[in-house]
Amino acid sequence: MKKVVKLLTIFLITCTSISILSGCSVSRPYEKSIGGDITYLDERSEKVKDEHRRQLVSSLLTGLKTYRLLPGDVLEVMYIINPVQEEDGYRLKVGDKIRVDFFYHSQFSRDYTIRPDGMITLPVKGEVYAINQKPSELAEKIARLYSDMLRDPVVNVQVLEYRSKAELARMSLDHPTKGWERTIVIAPDGTIQLPFVGQVKAAGRTVDDLEKFTNRLFAEKAPGVNIHCRISEIRGTRIFVFGAVRNPGIIIPEGPITITQALATAGGITSEGDINRVGVLYWTEDGETRTRTISVKRVMDRLTVEDDIILPPLSVVYVPLTPVAKIGRFMEQYVKNVFMFTGAGLGFSYEIHSEGSD
Repeated sequence: MKKVVKLLTIFLITCTSISILSGCSVSRPYEKSIGGDITYLDERSEKVKDEHRRQLVSSLLTGLKTYRLLPGDVLEVMYIINPVQEEDGYRLKVGDKIRVDFFYHSQFSRDYTIRPDGMITLPVKGEVYAINQKPSELAEKIARLYSDMLRDPVVNVQVLEYRSKAELARMSLDHPTKGWERTIVIAPDGTIQLPFVGQVKAAGRTVDDLEKFTNRLFAEKAPGVNIHCRISEIRGTRIFVFGAVRNPGIIIPEGPITITQALATAGGITSEGDINRVGVLYWTEDGETRTRTISVKRVMDRLTVEDDIILPPLSVVYVPLTPVAKIGRFMEQYVKNVFMFTGAGLGFSYEIHSEGSD
């Protein structure tokens, strides 16, 4: 039994020594693509490193301005309504009240309210499509319709009450408590639904990009209507942190977040965690799968910020055990069980005691 204990002790000392030596070394940071190609981050040119540092710092300082929206994110949208002059002339809309006058044939003159289907009903001639036309264009159209029964009819169309899209927006959006502000959740397909312009792709855009793009659509389809957007809640971004950290689980960041910040948010690396070999699994904007391994110690000690990255949504951060911790787990899970199973633990303690008493 003494021989077994001696061999086991030598084995453990050897393994522990190797683990300590390997654990003291700082791993070279690298990135690996799905094809197996490895790029060592410390081999990049100084120009590339400087550019990466600049982008990283810029993303952190600008915060949500560079954040790209995802399905599930919540937006606060404020509608700003300012009626403007229509450069191409006013075109009739549903709900407008108009006066159609027939000079020399007043028996055909009438007041009309354009129906929801865009029609008005003329005497004798019946229904006529009226919207999306200038008053003068509708007058010419009506004159042509009556030219088969009236000699050289002269028709005039006058707008008595109009409903511009800006005014319609004001009426439809005004709320007794919310005013013109609305809460919109980005749908699973990445879109939001807005009045007059319909579905708008929001996912993948920053808030500023979404605002500019949408306001261009409003300028075309509803002049006088603009929106201002802000992020109310970030729900689409998830960062998964597990391994040797104090609080493993899901992180929902409030803005751009780096690997080191995600680890800090998870409570930091435990005493058993390998600070020199932190792994990250993530996906690029093109959908390419990549892994990156960095030394947090190297980032903190040498200020190699260029090794860190802004984590894309759904990234997975993993902190492995140190070699020493792995040996400790091995001893706990296997060696201890062997002693308990064979009863060697009792004999070992007895023999030590016996040697001491001789």
